[in-house]
Amino acid sequence: MKARFLSLFLIIGATGLSGCRETLIGVPDINFPPRIVVGCFIDPSYDTLTATLSLSMPLYEAGDEENFRGITDGIILLEGAGVTDTFRYDHVRRHYRLPATAVPILPDSSYTLKVYRGSSDTLLLAQARCTIPPVRDPQVELTAERDSSAPTPFYREFLNLDVRWPAQAAPERYFRMLYGLKHRSPTDSAISWINDAPGKPQVFTGTDATDGWIRVSDRFVFWGWGSPTGGITRAIVCVQETDVHSFRYLNALNAQINQPPGPFKEGVLLYSNIEGGLGCFGASNTYFVESPDL
Repeated sequence: MKARFLSLFLIIGATGLSGCRETLIGVPDINFPPRIVVGCFIDPSYDTLTATLSLSMPLYEAGDEENFRGITDGIILLEGAGVTDTFRYDHVRRHYRLPATAVPILPDSSYTLKVYRGSSDTLLLAQARCTIPPVRDPQVELTAERDSSAPTPFYREFLNLDVRWPAQAAPERYFRMLYGLKHRSPTDSAISWINDAPGKPQVFTGTDATDGWIRVSDRFVFWGWGSPTGGITRAIVCVQETDVHSFRYLNALNAQINQPPGPFKEGVLLYSNIEGGLGCFGASNTYFVESPDL
């Protein structure tokens, strides 16, 4: 009996295995329904508000510039401070723009972003809401010193930078911090940010504090004009106190970018607060701190 059962199993198994065929699945076969993807961040210091609008892509499809599914005929409304106005699409910059004076962005105020499609504004595709953090100086302390002990070629030096500000765990506060060099001459002015590339440490909260302080230190190449008459250089720090939506989105984005290469890396889900779609509508308040002349 056992022998007959084993023979039957082998026959069925062989038949089943022989029926398996290798199948290659191409991108056209993975045709998931696309979703609206919205990106917009507002701040009282911005003179122009920008928003991006596109469609999500099927799994495995390349997300490069050539295949970017941008939507150019969308209608994006911003409501707040008792005013409502519409973003205008810029075909050169490939995003939507709205002068900040059209809808005043005020601290401690809430705003709603609504997205419609086509010439009719009767069908609401997506919406989100955010609140500008109130004005409260983060009390940033900045120390910047030129280090000539280890000169580099072409008359460059190193700059030792140390930034810190007090953390506050309750209620939780969220920050994004950029640092760099501000060059100014009689005829020109420019800022060179050091850590503005995606994936570099930029976002912080009270959990990142040590002894009650959030600290960031770096040592990078300094290349100033080198002449009092030719111009001056200062270290500059930009600290943005963000809402929770911006923090969670940027924090997840950094984690996704910093995933080690390889086929066994774990996926990181990006945060989204867009109802009916994907993306982020966030807010911040910006503060600048500069060092003395270097």
